[in-house]
Amino acid sequence: RAMASDWGVEIPAGAELEELGDGQNRFTPEPGSGCGGSAELRVRKDGLTDLHYAIYELTPAGNAAMLTEEECAAALRRGAYDGWIENTADRLSIASASVEYTLDSKGTYRPMLRLDTESGDSVYLTMPESD
Repeated sequence: RAMASDWGVEIPAGAELEELGDGQNRFTPEPGSGCGGSAELRVRKDGLTDLHYAIYELTPAGNAAMLTEEECAAALRRGAYDGWIENTADRLSIASASVEYTLDSKGTYRPMLRLDTESGDSVYLTMPESD
């Protein structure tokens, strides 16, 4: 840490040190620290010889309220989704659901609920913003 500091690089407190061998070390911020990335440095007898620093601050990409099962069903019935459903009259069986972030027209990441159906189709529902 002191050698990295001499090079003007501050490694976050609590970052986990991993020795990779041959003088190579990696610091990784701990989960929940608000930081991501890693700092890799090579230490020799004459000091620090190499430094690859890519630690960054994590910021929320968007904040949204989770949709209830009833809200999802109502949005699908209304056709309020992006994607393709082959047979809209058939019962829709959801195989998996996940949240993905997409850029909107203003360049802001917004959360979308991705539903993958058993038939292999995927649809996206816009999640309502939280207060």
